[in-house]
Amino acid sequence: MSETFNEPKNSVVSKRRLATIREPVGEAAKLSDLSEKLLEDVDQTILESLLQHCRICYLEPAQYLHLVRKHRRFIYVLRKGYVTVSLKTKENEPAKFLAWRKPGQLLGEMEALYPDTDTISARLKATDKCELLEIPSKILINIADNTPAIYRNVCSLLIEKNFEHRRRADVLKLRTPLDRVRATLIHLRRERGYELDNKTIKGNIRPQDIAGFIGEDPDRVTPKLDMLVEEGSIEYINSDEMREFKGKRIEGKKIKIRNEKLLSEK
Repeated sequence: MSETFNEPKNSVVSKRRLATIREPVGEAAKLSDLSEKLLEDVDQTILESLLQHCRICYLEPAQYLHLVRKHRRFIYVLRKGYVTVSLKTKENEPAKFLAWRKPGQLLGEMEALYPDTDTISARLKATDKCELLEIPSKILINIADNTPAIYRNVCSLLIEKNFEHRRRADVLKLRTPLDRVRATLIHLRRERGYELDNKTIKGNIRPQDIAGFIGEDPDRVTPKLDMLVEEGSIEYINSDEMREFKGKRIEGKKIKIRNEKLLSEK
């Protein structure tokens, strides 16, 4: 089940929204925070060699990043923030919404390892401030040929991603939009490991998180959330932050689940 959405028509705006900020990873000795599952159990010497070719890429809200640029292919690890992934297979058609990606997940691995000649454009779009580790696919593949741990890690991450697709498919099978919003809220709460304390979930779930997960326009999700506020199962926590999703500015509201039992029983 896919959604389509039109890209910005103004070429100046489009160029401005392209990601341009990249910087070298730096010395591997200072990268204790780069504990991505993709690089687990990789020898330190090999890791240092690989990271010399990598970059840290930063995206602002609504900026996007092409997975294939000038015939070079990259694999990304999303370190911070959330992105949507869209594919385009025909020049005269809009991009199709494919998936919602969260921190820790791989991006672009299939395009890099098994290029799809039918795909004209595959790209990421940030819903908030994002940070990604950018790895040239050819270099990673060359190293992986002598480092089985990398292939094992890729397989593990792909399995996790498959489970995510299955959970999303189960949500999309629900009959009404309100039921899908309810199920998404419960899924995100459990996925992020929020602690239950006096029927209040400690954590941040934002309207655009829900919209991104089910591939829906935020303007159509907000009225459903308002209904859940009225019934007492959730509440809004106001924030001064402003976000952008699919070209729309969104208030920096965060959602707190007050009563999961009420939320799930409806």
